Amino acid sequence: MVVPVEVFGVIDENAYLFFDDETRHGFLIDPGAQADELLKIIGREKFTIEKILLTHGHFDHTSSIPDIIKRNGGTRVFCTQTPWQTLLKKGVPKASLALIRPGQTIRLRDFLIHALPGRHALLPRASFARIAAMLRSPWR
Repeated sequence: MVVPVEVFGVIDENAYLFFDDETRHGFLIDPGAQADELLKIIGREKFTIEKILLTHGHFDHTSSIPDIIKRNGGTRVFCTQTPWQTLLKKGVPKASLALIRPGQTIRLRDFLIHALPGRHALLPRASFARIAAMLRSPWR
């Protein structure tokens, strides 16, 4: 079973819960920034999170992880180097983190996940000013 969860907050984001219908065990992709909402769904549906997979380390994908780990001991987080370092600083135990590298393949239940290298496009400084002006504009 795949349960898409819209996580609303500072930035709207989608988290995905993948669970076996019989055992109710599974994994979570990009939990977002609102642990309480996800934990309500997980508790209500009697799901057990075995693993968390991060697609990248932005705060809107990672902020809820320390709370989820505290309330679900034994859950491991699979992530690349930058979010791994950030989560360590936020108090996530090293034993709860699994470092993945581009080119590596990991198995999450019946899924094979292939880690690909990725880059975010960097905009020139002037572009940020234009974007900020658009966000303040009544015409958006």
